[in-house]
Amino acid sequence: MGITIVHDMNKTHNILIVDDEETLLEVTVEILQDVTENIEFIKALNGLEAKKIIEEKKIDMVVTDMQMPKMSGEDLIRYIMDRKLNIPVIIFSAFGSLTEKEAFRLGVKGYFSKPFNYELLVSRISDVLKGNESIDLSENQLD
Repeated sequence: MGITIVHDMNKTHNILIVDDEETLLEVTVEILQDVTENIEFIKALNGLEAKKIIEEKKIDMVVTDMQMPKMSGEDLIRYIMDRKLNIPVIIFSAFGSLTEKEAFRLGVKGYFSKPFNYELLVSRISDVLKGNESIDLSENQLD
């Protein structure tokens, strides 16, 4: 992979990765850990687990699946936005159920369809962490 995320050595970012497909969750975190520095990846298997983690720990970004048991990605995003937690969210999903307009309305910073390109995901995570949050969702495989 050609992209490496390196940030301020004094700051560790906490990124919460949420997916009910445990194997995909493990592979995603492993790949992201291989190309990043100063980033802790925290895993959750559903939106409810993610909500609990957000309540207990400072989270700098959430990367979430949409279709999950117990609490959907959309409900998790609404929870984050309704409480004005100022946590950027990137979505990845096997189902193109979210339109570009809905994604903008929810305030997401990126949308990737499964299977997704890890290099594009890493690039988007890097952009958001650097504060470059302007986004053309159509570049990110939004239907």
